[in-house]
Amino acid sequence: MGGASKKIRSAIMKIIHTSDWHLGQELFHFDRKGEHLHFFQQLRELVFQEQPDALVVCGDIYHTAMPSNATTKLYTEQMVALHECCPSMEIVVIAGNHDSSSRLESTGEVWRLAKVTVIGGLLREDNSDKFQLERHIVEISDKGFIIAIPFISEKNHVLFTEVQKEVEERNLKQLPVVMMGHLAITNSDLTGHEQPIGGMLCEPLSNLGNYYDYLALGHIHCPQTLKESQERARYSGSPLQVNFDEKYPHSVTLVNIEKHGAAVVLKEIPIHPLKKFYDIPSKALPFEDALDALQQLDSQLSGFVRLNVLVKDYAPSNAEMRIQAVMPLKPNLHFCYLNCVREKNLSKTEHQQFNAQEIKEMNPLDLAKIYYAEKYSNELDENLKQLLCEVVEDVQKAL
Repeated sequence: MGGASKKIRSAIMKIIHTSDWHLGQELFHFDRKGEHLHFFQQLRELVFQEQPDALVVCGDIYHTAMPSNATTKLYTEQMVALHECCPSMEIVVIAGNHDSSSRLESTGEVWRLAKVTVIGGLLREDNSDKFQLERHIVEISDKGFIIAIPFISEKNHVLFTEVQKEVEERNLKQLPVVMMGHLAITNSDLTGHEQPIGGMLCEPLSNLGNYYDYLALGHIHCPQTLKESQERARYSGSPLQVNFDEKYPHSVTLVNIEKHGAAVVLKEIPIHPLKKFYDIPSKALPFEDALDALQQLDSQLSGFVRLNVLVKDYAPSNAEMRIQAVMPLKPNLHFCYLNCVREKNLSKTEHQQFNAQEIKEMNPLDLAKIYYAEKYSNELDENLKQLLCEVVEDVQKAL
């Protein structure tokens, strides 16, 4: 790429929406820097081609709150490279629940030189309980507004509506409004996540106001447009598969908005992975059969392997040793872990599924009974019930 494109900009507001980069993630001690570089190459090419008005990055920039120096360097280099692909583009970054808000914001003033706005946390007006609303509004001249709300506790979600009211008063030209958030929305597809995901409860979409044309969301890794939003709210999803259960394509989203109140045009842009995830075999089999399936894998494949083994009680004591003996024949595959599926669980009825809101509303003791029965194929005994009741009571008193 030799400099920015000479495309003539239209009146339409164009943004690229991405989130959940999880830079610095090590998958079972395997470094993923090469995969992230492969993603950034694709993102740079997209930015160069599309010349958007803004790139919005909706949280979980890093995988941990204290990323290594090498990971921070990767982030810095790639952000500068993205700016160079389109110098007129605004880049807006918000903190996610994996990020340290103060660490992410610490170099915020320097980043402004590259048209990067970083919003890590909330600030209040001096001697007041009111939030500083101005810092959450990024105005793109004659194009529109971006409302940037980082990961915040549920009790502060009123900030979404407060900032929208401020933007509504300013938006005399009826320009497009994009709002960013990092949270879990009720009825979202949580495939691949533990529940409640990241320790976060789900929030109804209706609680976030409606003075926006597009709600760019982060936190949930499965790309999806929320059905109840009339195509106005979307998770771009993570660009990389973060675990073995995220069995869906990963992407970023290209968004075009003509004016405030107009229909939003969305385009999902696939991110092609450098490495793939392999569940071997796809259905758990006895160890010898599973090991044979591993041996039959093409030695040219590149990626991560989970071995699914059907056991009565435990895997053979020498299972790990025998697996590792096979791996040198597969130089581009990384063995991650042995997933033991116990036979007794196969005869049970399908696990009950609850979303985060349902879990929030359930009696903790009832939830414990269901979990114990599914985990141990037995009922919770009376002593444990009594102990749990006491714990729940103590916790409720402390709230």
